[in-house]
Amino acid sequence: MNPSTTPQVISHRGAYVMIAAFSAVMYAVLLTYPAMTDQLIEAHDMEADKIGLLFSVEMGVLSLATLPAYLWLKRVSLVPIMVLLTTLMVFGNILSSIATTFGLLASARGLTALAAGSMVVVILAFCRRMANSSRALGIWVTAQLAMAAVMLGLYPWTFARMDLGGVYLAHAGIIALCLLTLPSVRGISFRDEDAGSVVKQDIGESFRWAPAIFGLAAILIFYASLHSVWALTGLLASAGGISADTTSLILSFATIAGVASALLATLIGDTKYRSALTTLGLGAMAISVLLFIGAPHAARFALAAILFKFAWTFALPFIMASLADLPRSDQVMNSFNLMNGIGGAIGPALGGILVARTGSLDLMLVIGAIGLGLTIVCTMVLNTPRLRKPKTTAVVEPEPALV
Repeated sequence: MNPSTTPQVISHRGAYVMIAAFSAVMYAVLLTYPAMTDQLIEAHDMEADKIGLLFSVEMGVLSLATLPAYLWLKRVSLVPIMVLLTTLMVFGNILSSIATTFGLLASARGLTALAAGSMVVVILAFCRRMANSSRALGIWVTAQLAMAAVMLGLYPWTFARMDLGGVYLAHAGIIALCLLTLPSVRGISFRDEDAGSVVKQDIGESFRWAPAIFGLAAILIFYASLHSVWALTGLLASAGGISADTTSLILSFATIAGVASALLATLIGDTKYRSALTTLGLGAMAISVLLFIGAPHAARFALAAILFKFAWTFALPFIMASLADLPRSDQVMNSFNLMNGIGGAIGPALGGILVARTGSLDLMLVIGAIGLGLTIVCTMVLNTPRLRKPKTTAVVEPEPALV
């Protein structure tokens, strides 16, 4: 393979800091939507349907940002594209702060989501180039969870005291601060893996595509199963006669467990036991779903919720790292964002339909557990050694000049 076209593999602390900073802010507004409801109603006199529509616009555009990225990802360098996307996010939040109508606000949030979704694509492609991709992806997950916990925890004493425009301006300022992390990753390009530079493997083309197809199927089924259950945890608690305050406390502990498990996966990083750890996490997640069956009392509900969140954020970085290690997988990682969005959309919808049609939560839970079982099968195919090609292990440092 020509050295000039060998994929760069990055190994230095500044790159991890950059991943953590941008991962924390990409979903910041979406993570605080539950706490922003009163401000949206006060500023724009919104009804529940419009609040839901605004959330759907932002989530939908964020996921669909994957599609144009198929065309431009291989044509850009890291720092310039991150500066452009950060600028668009800042501008979108400033525009949101001065929006006077629902239409203008929805347009501003759509622009911001397009930039954020494109940023997800870039960060995931960059994580793939890290020497320890499992650790980088663990940081990607941990940073989001930590930001969610911090922002929701501090919201009543900070953002809740601002008007809606102030909230969006504060988000713009936080996002702009992330630009300070970019000098440490100068010289990184995504132009280094054109199709012609890839060495032919001994196995057939169909086998090279099999891990990618099964890996993306794993992501789709994983998120559909996950969200079908997690979106209805309030109903599960109510069915067991658990009060709203107790449910809130339990879910807070579950969030802490999720941060801890993502941090654990980050510390483990790349390991020869990745497939086993993935299966362990997904298996624990399926068990936790089954623990929700039968209108559980508070203790069993707490065990199920905490185990569910712990297993969810433990398994995810390892699944993503397996995808990242596939040859020529920038576009595979790009597709992760789309599979995530589709799974997150269809899971709650299908779960809600099942509950409405059957009048019971149990069938939805059984199907969710079966979905996680299918995810295990897909990840086993993804991690089959004979279907994979080792990632280049040469370590390079960023060049001093911007490409």
